Parts: sequence; structure tokens; C-alpha cells
Amino acid sequence: MIDERKILKKIIKYEYISFDIFDTLVKRLVGTYHEVWKLVQSEYNKNCSKKIYDFEEKRKNADAIAQEKYYEPTLDEIYSQLEYEENVRNDLKKIEEQIEIECSVFNHSFEKIIKNLYREKKKIIITTDMYLDRKVIEKILKKNNIS
Repeated sequence: MIDERKILKKIIKYEYISFDIFDTLVKRLVGTYHEVWKLVQSEYNKNCSKKIYDFEEKRKNADAIAQEKYYEPTLDEIYSQLEYEENVRNDLKKIEEQIEIECSVFNHSFEKIIKNLYREKKKIIITTDMYLDRKVIEKILKKNNIS
């Protein structure tokens, strides 16, 4: 649990305050992104006749390859490293995006901090280095009433 008063005391003096979206303002209902990948495989296999296996490992490897090839790779760049047919990659990517949206919840530990900053008319900036595209991130923010 965070100490809201301690954080506010440190940041209130600034006109602009920046927060990372993921793992700060928004957190996942699952433990790690590896859990997301397990859910992707499960959801895909539930809805498709041709089953896939070891998706977690393949997704992890695709991420590692994309990290070497690209600076801050996007989800498209990561998925381009997966050795599946294009339609399968597209389906998997859509499932991952939907699961990320569904599993993301507002981190209420920051609620008082944000309210105090608004009351003090501070300018709040939210940033991320997340691989999800802008539309998916906007859906996550909207779902969690972050504007």
C-alpha cells in the first residue's frame, strides 16, 4: 500500500506531475503478463478448431526477438515475430488486446492523490512505454474513468 500523504508532500510543489499508466494508475487483475498470455491461448483454443500450444513460450520469445530488432516494439512488431499464419496472429493479437482491456482496473491507491492534484489545479500527464496501440490504451483509460 502506498502512503498518499508522503507522495503528495513530495509532488504537490510541481506544476506538472507525470504518472505511468500501467502498474501505477492501472493494474492488471492477473499477476503478470505471462498470465495474460495463458489466457490468450485458452481463449483462442476455446473459439478455434485448430488448437495452439506453448503460446506463452512463443509469445515470450517473440517479445525477446522484437526487443532486439526494434526500439520499444509495438504489439504488431512483436506479433510479426510469431511463427503462425497471419490470420492466426491477427486473432491472437485481438484476443490479447481484449484481455488486456478486461484485466485492467484502476489502481485505487492513487485515487486520493489524483483528486488532490486536481483540486490544486495541477497538470497531470500520463505516459506509457507499453506495447499496446493508442486505441487499446484509450479503451483501457475510458473503462477505468481516466481522462
